[in-house]
Amino acid sequence: MYDKKAGKSTLRSVGKDYIKVLKSKVFWGYISPYAIIIGAIIAYYSASPFWFVTGFGISHDSFSNLLLPTAGLYCISLLLARQLMERIPVDKILFSGLVVGLAGLAIAIFFLVTGIHGLVAIVVLFSMLGLAGGFIAPCANAECLTQLRHIAAPASALISCYLFVM
Repeated sequence: MYDKKAGKSTLRSVGKDYIKVLKSKVFWGYISPYAIIIGAIIAYYSASPFWFVTGFGISHDSFSNLLLPTAGLYCISLLLARQLMERIPVDKILFSGLVVGLAGLAIAIFFLVTGIHGLVAIVVLFSMLGLAGGFIAPCANAECLTQLRHIAAPASALISCYLFVM
């Protein structure tokens, strides 16, 4: 908020804006899937050296090649989401990302039930997360800030904080 008399934002008005964002269902609704998917991808990249080198005995020089499908699908879905944003509503693109994420969950359950585990299961599942993340990340961020345009600055700051915490 801007105090017209003083010609500046007051600490109190800024604090109220942050509280408005935190109370907003729009903020939590858009940013929670974004934070969860990005948190999962970061966790995958953090755990992958242990999984691939220690668990599967893959050379530390070449295990990073197994991370390429996730990064590649994330980049492809980001580019595709950008193209789709010009043609269809952002909510539909976000929904498609959530559907891809749920398809990944269905594949994980299938792998669990059938006893498929190991290297292929890890790469396939996290590649699906990369694909979903590329649709979810830009759409959730853009739609949240659009819906909260009157308090976009604190919303943007809290988005960053929430992503850092996840």
